[in-house]
Amino acid sequence: MSMGIGAVVLAAGMAVRMGRQKLLLPLDGKPMLAHVLEVVAAVPFASRVVVIGEPQEPLAALCQEQGIPSVFNEKRKSGQASSVCLGLAELGDGLDGVLFLQGDQPLITKSLVKRMLEAFYQLQDSKAILVPVHAGVLRSPILFGAHWLKELALLKDDCGGKELVRRYPEHVRTLPWAEPFVFEDADTWEEYLRLQRLLETKSKE
Repeated sequence: MSMGIGAVVLAAGMAVRMGRQKLLLPLDGKPMLAHVLEVVAAVPFASRVVVIGEPQEPLAALCQEQGIPSVFNEKRKSGQASSVCLGLAELGDGLDGVLFLQGDQPLITKSLVKRMLEAFYQLQDSKAILVPVHAGVLRSPILFGAHWLKELALLKDDCGGKELVRRYPEHVRTLPWAEPFVFEDADTWEEYLRLQRLLETKSKE
């Protein structure tokens, strides 16, 4: 299988609802972001980049440990679009598509990511927007075919890739996924504690 897919990890959010830098909070003995980076490092993407915010040095060090380039988003306060655009610019041209992952989804699995890449190539459609779905709800990460990369680079303010999912439903292709835990994120302290409990439960299985 050709691996012309790039990966952008969005890790420059302001964590307003959490009230602190959530991506460095410990989960199962390592920072939350490290869980996502390990998955990205284990999949043979054509190129990878992590878009980071503050504190810049420890976040960049986490990326370096996994051998993944990082780029600091000086415009992160303007919204997620700035991170999407910056990530795409760092990846460069010539890709078949780009997978956008959230830095605060630490239970994401290599099996889901690899299955998304396989499903995308089976579609053979540069206009495909591939989204995992569980219990009838569209989730993240999202994989955009090459056709959409220029439009993604024109997003403004707090619009992310989900804006294109809403705008072009006729091009959305879904990948049913049975495991709900992989989509869990942490926007609040209560959600972070829930992630801790989920990891503890999984470690005992």
